[in-house]
Amino acid sequence: MEDDSSRGWGTTMAGLKALGYEFDNDEFHANVHGTLPYHNLRPDPVLRTLLLSIPQRKIVFPNSDKAHAEEALHRLGLQGCFNGVICFETLKSCNGLICSVPELYFFDDSTRNIALGKATGFHTVIVRRRT
Repeated sequence: MEDDSSRGWGTTMAGLKALGYEFDNDEFHANVHGTLPYHNLRPDPVLRTLLLSIPQRKIVFPNSDKAHAEEALHRLGLQGCFNGVICFETLKSCNGLICSVPELYFFDDSTRNIALGKATGFHTVIVRRRT
């Protein structure tokens, strides 16, 4: 489910900045992600096996900082399943540019993000929660 506070801006942080709030991006992420209930995440051995069976290079592209992505991957038991993480810190260091790759598969749980990925030319996969 998407957070209503980010509608129209893509992320809550972008929305706050668009409304005129000034703050340090790294401090924002540390405060927001530092309070998440990581203890609710459990290892997913089926997903781990699936990811390890995919021979293509895999990159995590979270809507967060690297610390959050690494903590979530650790809690899900998915460390070592990806070749890297492209996050806010990465984008800051390359001036926001994302290089083109011949075969890019974009997995997300947001239909809005999937539509944007598809419009960008990515192969997209919508991810749903197990019930």
